[in-house]
Amino acid sequence: MSCKLKLTTGGLTLKNINLKYLSTKTDNYGSEYCYYEILNDNFKDEIKSIEKEMKVPYFLGKENKYILRIKSRYVKDNDKIGGTALINMKEFEYNEFCGYYINSIEIK
Repeated sequence: MSCKLKLTTGGLTLKNINLKYLSTKTDNYGSEYCYYEILNDNFKDEIKSIEKEMKVPYFLGKENKYILRIKSRYVKDNDKIGGTALINMKEFEYNEFCGYYINSIEIK
C-alpha cells in the first residue's frame, strides 16, 4: 500500500504510512520519544513537496530507511507494535525555525 501526503490548512496529513516500532528513548531534556521505521517504498516521492528548510519529525537512518520520531505522549501503548497509520502534523514557528510536529497519530 502506498502512502499519501495531503497539505491542509496549518499542517499536513500522511495517510497509509506503514510503521514498524523500533524503540522508545529519553533525550537529554527528559522528553520521551518513540521511533518507528517507515516501510512505504514511495515515502521519499511523497515528501518531495515539503520545503527543504522545514524541520520534520523524520530522518534518513541506516540502510536508507526513514525513521519517524514522535513524542511518546501522542502514542498509545498498544500503538508501540506498529501497523498502518494516519499521521496529522501541525506547522510551527519558533525563533528562526519553521517546521512540522506530529500532533496526532492513529495506528490500525
